[in-house]
Amino acid sequence: MPKLLDDYVVPEYSGKDYDLSKPIDEKRINSYVAECIQTYESYSDLEEKDFMADFSGWTRSHFEAINRALRKRLYRKLESHGLHGKGRNYSECLLYIVNA
Repeated sequence: MPKLLDDYVVPEYSGKDYDLSKPIDEKRINSYVAECIQTYESYSDLEEKDFMADFSGWTRSHFEAINRALRKRLYRKLESHGLHGKGRNYSECLLYIVNA
Protein backbone atom coordinates (compact mmCIF):
# COMPACT_ATOMS: atom_id res chain seq x y z
CA MET A 1 0.00 0.00 0.00
CA PRO A 2 1.44 3.39 -0.96
CA LYS A 3 2.42 5.67 1.87
CA LEU A 4 0.75 9.02 2.38
CA LEU A 5 2.96 12.06 1.91
CA ASP A 6 2.56 12.87 5.60
CA ASP A 7 4.18 9.52 6.41
CA TYR A 8 7.45 10.84 4.98
CA VAL A 9 7.40 14.18 6.81
CA VAL A 10 9.69 14.24 9.84
CA PRO A 11 8.50 16.89 12.35
CA GLU A 12 12.02 18.15 13.15
CA TYR A 13 12.64 18.88 9.43
CA SER A 14 9.14 20.12 8.61
CA GLY A 15 8.87 23.57 7.09
CA LYS A 16 12.62 23.95 6.61
CA ASP A 17 14.53 24.50 3.40
CA TYR A 18 16.86 21.70 2.35
CA ASP A 19 20.44 22.62 3.33
CA LEU A 20 22.75 21.49 0.52
CA SER A 21 25.82 22.08 2.68
CA LYS A 22 24.90 19.15 4.94
CA PRO A 23 25.48 15.50 4.03
CA ILE A 24 22.62 13.78 2.25
CA ASP A 25 20.22 12.29 4.78
CA GLU A 26 17.34 10.17 3.45
CA LYS A 27 14.85 11.12 6.15
CA ARG A 28 15.58 14.82 5.72
CA ILE A 29 15.49 14.67 1.93
CA ASN A 30 12.27 12.61 1.86
CA SER A 31 10.62 14.97 4.34
CA TYR A 32 11.54 17.98 2.20
CA VAL A 33 10.37 16.36 -1.05
CA ALA A 34 7.08 15.20 0.48
CA GLU A 35 6.35 18.74 1.61
CA CYS A 36 7.23 20.12 -1.83
CA ILE A 37 4.83 17.67 -3.46
CA GLN A 38 2.11 18.66 -0.97
CA THR A 39 2.66 22.29 -1.94
CA TYR A 40 2.67 21.52 -5.66
CA GLU A 41 -0.66 19.69 -5.31
CA SER A 42 -2.24 22.98 -4.31
CA TYR A 43 -0.97 24.74 -7.47
CA SER A 44 -3.31 25.03 -10.40
CA ASP A 45 -0.34 25.85 -12.63
CA LEU A 46 3.04 24.56 -11.47
CA GLU A 47 5.84 26.25 -13.38
CA GLU A 48 9.48 25.35 -13.91
CA LYS A 49 10.54 28.35 -11.80
CA ASP A 50 8.65 26.90 -8.81
CA PHE A 51 10.52 23.61 -9.10
CA MET A 52 13.80 25.46 -9.67
CA ALA A 53 13.29 27.54 -6.54
CA ASP A 54 12.95 24.38 -4.46
CA PHE A 55 15.62 22.22 -6.11
CA SER A 56 18.29 24.56 -7.48
CA GLY A 57 21.76 23.19 -6.80
CA TRP A 58 20.62 19.60 -6.38
CA THR A 59 22.81 16.90 -7.91
CA ARG A 60 22.04 13.45 -9.22
CA SER A 61 23.04 12.09 -5.80
CA HIS A 62 20.34 14.20 -4.14
CA PHE A 63 17.64 12.97 -6.51
CA GLU A 64 18.82 9.36 -6.18
CA ALA A 65 18.55 9.62 -2.37
CA ILE A 66 14.82 10.34 -2.58
CA ASN A 67 12.61 7.36 -1.79
CA ARG A 68 11.74 5.68 -5.09
CA ALA A 69 7.97 6.14 -4.72
CA LEU A 70 8.41 9.81 -3.80
CA ARG A 71 10.81 10.40 -6.70
CA LYS A 72 8.26 8.93 -9.11
CA ARG A 73 5.45 10.95 -7.56
CA LEU A 74 7.49 14.16 -7.83
CA TYR A 75 8.27 13.55 -11.49
CA ARG A 76 4.67 12.61 -12.28
CA LYS A 77 3.48 15.82 -10.60
CA LEU A 78 5.86 17.87 -12.77
CA GLU A 79 4.86 15.89 -15.84
CA SER A 80 1.17 16.58 -15.18
CA HIS A 81 2.01 20.29 -15.42
CA GLY A 82 3.89 19.93 -18.71
CA LEU A 83 7.42 19.73 -17.29
CA HIS A 84 9.29 16.85 -18.89
CA GLY A 85 12.83 15.65 -18.39
CA LYS A 86 15.16 13.50 -20.42
CA GLY A 87 16.91 10.48 -19.04
CA ARG A 88 16.80 6.78 -18.36
CA ASN A 89 15.22 7.14 -14.92
CA TYR A 90 13.37 9.62 -12.72
CA SER A 91 16.59 10.94 -11.12
CA GLU A 92 18.02 11.86 -14.51
CA CYS A 93 14.72 13.40 -15.63
CA LEU A 94 14.48 15.54 -12.49
CA LEU A 95 18.10 16.62 -12.84
CA TYR A 96 17.43 17.56 -16.46
CA ILE A 97 14.52 19.80 -15.45
CA VAL A 98 16.44 21.51 -12.64
CA ASN A 99 19.38 22.21 -14.99
CA ALA A 100 17.25 23.39 -17.93
